[in-house]
Amino acid sequence: MTPRTYKNLRVLRVARYFLAGATFWAFVLFSRTLVATELTNDSRVQPPEISPEDMTVTPEPEPMPASPPPQGENGGLRVEWFTLKFIVGGYGAGLGIGAFTLNWKWFFWEIVHGYPFVGGMPTYPTDDEAEEFAVFSALGSMAGVPFRLDPEGRHTIRLGLGVLGGMMSNGWSGNTDYHYSAGPYFDLEIGYLYRWKPNTQIFTGLNIIAAAHSTEPAFQGETLCIASPSCPKNGQAYPFPIIQAFFGFIF
Repeated sequence: MTPRTYKNLRVLRVARYFLAGATFWAFVLFSRTLVATELTNDSRVQPPEISPEDMTVTPEPEPMPASPPPQGENGGLRVEWFTLKFIVGGYGAGLGIGAFTLNWKWFFWEIVHGYPFVGGMPTYPTDDEAEEFAVFSALGSMAGVPFRLDPEGRHTIRLGLGVLGGMMSNGWSGNTDYHYSAGPYFDLEIGYLYRWKPNTQIFTGLNIIAAAHSTEPAFQGETLCIASPSCPKNGQAYPFPIIQAFFGFIF
């Protein structure tokens, strides 16, 4: 073997070793890359499968419309057709009525306001044993101011003043009238209203009713006399004022 041939064989042997080493390290690097890729794919969170039913969009419910305020809350007119009240007070028990009440935001007018009949044993003090029955019946009109306690108008305080005419007797015994007045009468009313339904209200409160005129001369010790400093000598005998409570409904 010549020196040249020997040299060529050494070069080939070195190249073979180099190629084998390169192949080995290439295989190692490729294996590590493949393992890392598989681990990365396995660690990813897979998105959940979505069925066609899940893809259906459910519409959101529409908000309930706010209940409109009663008529009259914004300055418009609201009409109450009829009022019925059950009464108990100084002249006994009875009924009160009202009809065609016109309501605005800061004013009301009850066109018909009255008391068909109130009567019974009087509760005011009296020394006359004959005064055993009191009677009151009157009809007129009332106006006043409502004070609404909430924006919806469900709770209201109502203050009114009425003028009426009719019959007010301080006491009744047989066929004899005692301290009679045909009016006019002033009726001061304060009440609380609760709107139970859109067209129905519960109404409760107090009335103070006093006669502004009497038809009978005053006699000392018999009744209340409020006419003048000369009373009871030449004044007028006024029936006792009525203080009464009521509970009723407005339709």
